[in-house]
Amino acid sequence: MRLALLALLVLSAGCSQAPTGLAADVPGSSWTLERVVLADGTVLRGDGDRVTFAPDGGLTLASCNVCNGRYSVRDDVLTVEGPLACTLRACEPGTVELERYLGGTATLRPDGGYLIVEPAEGEGAQVLLVPAATN
Repeated sequence: MRLALLALLVLSAGCSQAPTGLAADVPGSSWTLERVVLADGTVLRGDGDRVTFAPDGGLTLASCNVCNGRYSVRDDVLTVEGPLACTLRACEPGTVELERYLGGTATLRPDGGYLIVEPAEGEGAQVLLVPAATN
């Protein structure tokens, strides 16, 4: 009986599917903010702002503030788990604050060389990211 149960566990582990699509591509990647397009058409340009998705589920946002947290990707949905731990700099008006757009749930969509992030609560904003240059 124990041997049959062990065989069943081994077989079911072998049948589990590896992540595909964005769930496979996003972990371990780093992106630079190209721009944020607000619902009213206002465009906020990136200035070295960066989003890093660690392979272990760690998330780092580096814009006016630096934020750390945890994330998961399932299909085309990014979920930032729990609140982000952020520095509290007084950001100048018009400065991008990535935590405003990437602090909850968002839809991810690849488009050419861009990764487009559409936050569920981002008031219709689109965040356009490009792959970060590797040094």
